[in-house]
Amino acid sequence: MDKYIDLHTHTTSSDGLLEPAELIKTAASIGLSAIAITDHDTIDGIYKAKEEALKYNIELINGIELSAESSYNSHILGYFVDIENNIFKSKLKTISDKRLSEIIKVFSCLRKLDIKISPNEVVKQFGALSINGIAKTMCLKGYTDSTDEAFHKYLSVNRPAYVKKSNLTPKEAIELIKIANGIAVLAHPCRLGVEESKFLEILEELISYGLDGIEVFHCDQKNYGYYKKIATQYDLILSGGSDFHGDGTSALGEANNNKKIMYEILNSLKKYYRLHYHIK
Repeated sequence: MDKYIDLHTHTTSSDGLLEPAELIKTAASIGLSAIAITDHDTIDGIYKAKEEALKYNIELINGIELSAESSYNSHILGYFVDIENNIFKSKLKTISDKRLSEIIKVFSCLRKLDIKISPNEVVKQFGALSINGIAKTMCLKGYTDSTDEAFHKYLSVNRPAYVKKSNLTPKEAIELIKIANGIAVLAHPCRLGVEESKFLEILEELISYGLDGIEVFHCDQKNYGYYKKIATQYDLILSGGSDFHGDGTSALGEANNNKKIMYEILNSLKKYYRLHYHIK
């Protein structure tokens, strides 16, 4: 019998709409065998999901999605990270503190524009503070007709409520994942939005920092065959996930063109992990 997985999901610990325990229940209800919680720049949701994962016999993979920025913006997924690694946890705490400070500045900017929403409102509605949560709250309260409009008018670069995030560089993101003995994978490469020659240039740079793989299967990537070919060409491991947030933009357990993600993807990641970290 075929087994299915999802290696890219988000909870209320970052910008997802489901509590970690709810995410596990949902995964069990649709027959998934394994799931990776990859919240943005935090591992808090993993701790909250452990008990439920045992209860529903869901294999829970320790994951994270780190935001990275240099001359381009990228997201780096980390799998099998050691969530008890003190250096890793300390660095994430620093990132979290900076991010909170930056988000609070956004509320201040919005107040000057007579847009009255509070951090408590966003947390109550979405479980955590995030720019996406702010945009959704603006929409819910009628300040904008859509989250896209919220970003276009107020929250994007050069807009009146934009506050620049102090992200890691891609090199720092990959190094942090390696500190926690994890595998580093480029998330949704199609979102880099660059031509092929530039993409390969970026990919080669990331490989020089220690990148292990590419997220070939993702809800936005219709041409997954191309990324699979590139992964083979550069001897990179394949990963896949729905990028589930619970907001209707993607379906849990589904990637390209509503295709399910086979457990063999996770098996390959495990074999790669054991080989590179000498785990029996």
